[in-house]
Amino acid sequence: MNQFSEGNVTIIGGGIIGLCSAYYLQKQGFKVTILE
Repeated sequence: MNQFSEGNVTIIGGGIIGLCSAYYLQKQGFKVTILE
């Protein structure tokens, strides 16, 4: 299984799940964009 440690991620929705996902993805090295 491939594991990614960096890249770009777009999350649609800035609710609690979207914000938590963005937080943890950013801590893992991803560049995160949130669209509301």
